[in-house]
Order: sequence, then C-alpha cells, then structure tokens
Amino acid sequence: MASGAGLFDRIANDVCRRAFSSPESIAYEVGIAPGVYRVVAPLIKARVTSDPVLDVGCGGGRLTIDLAQVLKRTVVGLDLAVLQVRRLARHAGRSRAVAAVRASAEQLPFPDRCFGAVISSCALKHWADPRRGVRECARVARVGGTVVTAEVDGAATTPEMRAFARLTRLPVGLREAYVRFAMRTVVEVAPSRDGLLELVRDAELAGPSVDKVDGLPFLVAVGTAR
Repeated sequence: MASGAGLFDRIANDVCRRAFSSPESIAYEVGIAPGVYRVVAPLIKARVTSDPVLDVGCGGGRLTIDLAQVLKRTVVGLDLAVLQVRRLARHAGRSRAVAAVRASAEQLPFPDRCFGAVISSCALKHWADPRRGVRECARVARVGGTVVTAEVDGAATTPEMRAFARLTRLPVGLREAYVRFAMRTVVEVAPSRDGLLELVRDAELAGPSVDKVDGLPFLVAVGTAR
C-alpha cells in the first residue's frame, strides 16, 4: 500500500505537472486567477519596458490583455491548455496588439531573440521540464530584454497561503479547504527561492535575482537576456 506522503506526491504531480483540463481552467479563472493577478500584475508590469512581450503560460489572458491595454504593449499570450487559448482569443477580440498561441513552454515556436520581454505568471510549476522552459524563455528574449518569472514559493507557509486565499474570489467557506489542498499539492511542486534562482542562472540570464513577496506565498525572479 502506498504511504500517505507518496499518495500526495502523486496527486501533486497529477494536478500540477500538466496543462489544465477545461473544468480546471474554468475553476482557476473564476476563483484563483483574480487573486494571483492582484499580487503578481503590479510586480511584472513594473519590469516590462520593451515590445513585443511574450506571456508564457498566460492562462485566460488577464495579464496579457492588461499589458496590451494599460502599458500599450504588443503581447503574445501562449498556453498549452486549449480552453485558455480560446478564452484569450475571445477576450482580445479584434485587437492587433494581442495574439493567442497554443504551445508548450519547453518548445516555444519562435525564433531566437524576437521578444523585448518575456514573462511568466505562476505557470512554471505546471511545466514538465521547468529548466528547459526557462532556457526557452531566455532564448527568445532579445539581448538586454527582461525575463520575469513569478511563481508560488515552494517554501510558503500556511499563514501566507491563508493571506493569499483572502485575495481570491473563493467563497469564504471554501478557503481553508483550498489552503490545505494548495499546501499539499501546489506548494509541493513549486520551486524554492534557491531552486528558482538556479533555474534563472542555468538559463544564463544576466543579473539573476529572486525576491520574496512579503507576507504572501510568491516569488519573483528576474534576469536579463545576453
């Protein structure tokens, strides 16, 4: 019989190391994504200064659309989940500033050095090969372009996750259940601060740094393509 720890390890990988199914995409966009956006969007937008922008693992495109509309950037949103790509395309409408692409982070369908900035918001933990994914992000960024990766902290505490749950649109009665679930699944597969820094260094990005978001279960990694 499998141990409890082994069972949760399998669940964590089953839940996180793949693209979302359609029901999961809907649940995430409705309940969790608004909270992630509130935390991560200001941190990423402050670091995006060049065009065009690639948003890797864009989900439903909340941040992608915001970068295009608020910062007046040209943005490509890329995700492996079919429903998420369709949602972004629908929200973008006829905007010439936004494009939706279905592809994996580990095999970006773009030539070298074609984006002024590459961002990723809480998607890295879903990648089958995070190391290759970060290398791909570095590959398609122009020399001097910023690569920003925001992710859940693999060393996050329960109080930090509870603080985040209050920022989501989850019903109050479901928040504690979400916290327990997230601590045993999402946090289990998310990188630690040192682990994320190693990925950025491995991608040979210049000036790599990883900052902790105070009081919340998030990290923000930054490096410059060279």
